Parts: sequence; structure tokens; C-alpha cells
Amino acid sequence: MNRQNGFTLIELLLALSIVMIMLLIAVPLSLTVLESVEEKQFLQTLEFDMLYIQTMTTEDVSFSIRFADDHYRIVRGNQGGTIRRNYPKGVTIDAKASSEITFEHHGSIKNPRTIQIHTKEASYDMIFPFGKGRYYIEKE
Repeated sequence: MNRQNGFTLIELLLALSIVMIMLLIAVPLSLTVLESVEEKQFLQTLEFDMLYIQTMTTEDVSFSIRFADDHYRIVRGNQGGTIRRNYPKGVTIDAKASSEITFEHHGSIKNPRTIQIHTKEASYDMIFPFGKGRYYIEKE
């Protein structure tokens, strides 16, 4: 008898279908994790930018952050935007009365207030208190 060892077509199709089902489950999970990491990175970058302009205004040059619908800009003096940061998909910032944050030359904020940041996962309040204190972010 001449027998050949190997897989039948049905066995190969079954193995491929199991692999495809596993891939279909894994891809959406990785996309949600990616979006979550992107939002955390954005919040961290926004915090660092706030610290940057607060530190830089101790010099003679004034800095500010101007919020728009899909991005914010770090502006030096009366120049145009020097650095532009786009919001990730699903992130909105509600700056309410004023869309600009500026600091005095000694490091205190000119217009204390609360800015709301909404993401797909949560909402945050960026609180700028009176005086020289550093701002902070609270999760709602």
C-alpha cells in the first residue's frame, strides 16, 4: 500500500479559520489599547507644555497656549504659533470663556479657571488656582 502522510484540505481550512477568528478578535482589542495610550500621551504632553510656558515666562518673554477646536498652539510673545499640537481623535477641550492661557512673569496664571478635557474614556478638569500654585488635573 502506498500511503502519503500530510494534511487534507479540510484540515487546512479548519486550521486557517481558527487563526482568522483569533486575528479578528485581537485587532479590535489592540486598537482600543492604542487609543487609550494615545490619550494618556496627549494629556502628559499637555501637562509638560503647561510647565514649559510657566517656566519660560519667568524670563522677559511671554508665552501662552491658545486652544482651538482640533489643536492648541504654544505662542511666544506676539508671534504666530511656534508649536502646534493636534488633539487625538475623540478628544475635545472646553476652555469656556477664554481660549488662551498666559502666565505672569513671576509664574502665576493671569486668568485662573478650570478647563475641561473630554476623551472617549473619561473627562478631566485642568484646574488653575489663584496665586503661584501649580495647576493640576483631576479625573471626573
